Formats: sequence, structure tokens, C-alpha cells
Amino acid sequence: MEKISPIDGNAMASVRTATAYDYEQTVERTQQAYSIWKSPPAPVRGETICQLGKALREYKSEPGKIDRAKLAVSLESLRDQSPMETTGSEQGVARPAKFH
Repeated sequence: MEKISPIDGNAMASVRTATAYDYEQTVERTQQAYSIWKSPPAPVRGETICQLGKALREYKSEPGKIDRAKLAVSLESLRDQSPMETTGSEQGVARPAKFH
């Protein structure tokens, strides 16, 4: 299955369907990974999660840089735009959301 860009007709992504064998292999590998993951004590696993979170925060803009060229949209123009939101009492009325 492919996702085609409506802009230029190029393939943006493709996904293949899994077979029963693929599923069984995935379950087996997941069980093996869990066995390895659960062996260190909880504080060590917690520190690993903290380190992963730190790395993700450090490189969080990288995927945007990759897609920017593909979409022909600069990050600066995206930052300048205010996202719109609606509330239940004001359905159909859009107002800028606050950035945190």
C-alpha cells in the first residue's frame, strides 16, 4: 500500500501487509527483547528511559528538517502561523491556541 502526494503524485510512504509468519516472528522477537529488558533492576531501566528522553529532546527538530524539503515549507513560516482550535461552547469559531 502506498501513500501518494496530492501535490506531485510521488510516493510519500509505503506499507506492506504482514503475514501470519511475520506476526509470529514479531511476537517471538518482542518476547526475547522483554526478557533482556526486564533483567536489569528498575532504577537502571529508569535511567535508560531518561537517557532516551534526553536524546529525543536533543534531536526533536531533525525529522522536521528532513520533511521540510519534501513539503517545500520552511520551518520559519510554520513557526509564524498560529494553530487554530475550537471549544465546545464555540463550535465553528476558531481562535489561536497558546504556545507553551
